[in-house]
Amino acid sequence: MTAPTAASLAFRLAQIADADVIARIQTDGWRDAYRGLMPDRLLDGPLLEDHCLLWRRLLASGSDPMPLLALGGGAEVGFCAMGKSRSGLPYETEVFALYIDTAWHRVGVGRRLMRASAIRAREAGSGSLMLWTLARNARARAFYQRLGGIAVGEEEHCFGGTWLTEVAYAWADIDRLITHATRPEDTP
Repeated sequence: MTAPTAASLAFRLAQIADADVIARIQTDGWRDAYRGLMPDRLLDGPLLEDHCLLWRRLLASGSDPMPLLALGGGAEVGFCAMGKSRSGLPYETEVFALYIDTAWHRVGVGRRLMRASAIRAREAGSGSLMLWTLARNARARAFYQRLGGIAVGEEEHCFGGTWLTEVAYAWADIDRLITHATRPEDTP
């Protein structure tokens, strides 16, 4: 399978039938990005089964978050789930999950998914966006900073019985994210 160029991606809203592929992408993403950051017992446990149950329930409910899938090379290669912010911070939309199939890293899928998701949020009337990422996840933090995200807070969250620090990144003006995530090949 050949990785797509950023321009070759397509996007669509997830459906109930996508729950297992979303769970697989998320589980693989956790095991790749969080090894050494989260407890091994969590990453090596029934994570895929837990994620499958979670996404089946969420997608069946028809409520937030409704993931946007990235499609490349005839397959689902990533997703971004967002909805009304539940953080208590003064941002309207929150990205709850952004994961890219590990075989498709570093080709623009994440950037294009963030752009497409931000455009969707803006079209729904949102003017701002935020998300949480592990403080020790240097790769994710650098990515959000390249997209113009500003660190606006820290909190401790529990993962598998272990408390870890997460950093909130935000875009007070969602157009700032869209601008930072746009490359010449993204526009007609």
